[in-house]
Amino acid sequence: DNNIVKENHQNKRANKPSRHISKKEAVQPLVATHRSIMTEMLSMVKHEMTLVNCTDADRDTIDEYLNELGKTQEKQLSLIGTLRNSLVEYYASRPQNEESALSPTDFPPHELDSGILSDDTFEDLRD
Repeated sequence: DNNIVKENHQNKRANKPSRHISKKEAVQPLVATHRSIMTEMLSMVKHEMTLVNCTDADRDTIDEYLNELGKTQEKQLSLIGTLRNSLVEYYASRPQNEESALSPTDFPPHELDSGILSDDTFEDLRD
């Protein structure tokens, strides 16, 4: 549930140690949040496929489809926002003395959205 992700994230932020943390320690909340969100998103995609298939088979359910589609998109945007906030917090809390990759703010938004920064480690599920 998204509320659990937010609570875990807030608890981790409130309990930040004052000592210097390693890059590995700093990235742990980000990875945990990402894993949780991806699990929820996968479940949502499965629900969407069922929704699309049912609506495709019975067009009389279009009103339910539209309602569910709107709710699903709102939830997905919320999850993406939570992940984005976790990423921003990682960049703010990572050890400053270590060389690191570029932050997401180093790229124009269209490059992030266009897939220019993607790699081949994830299966492309688009048709």
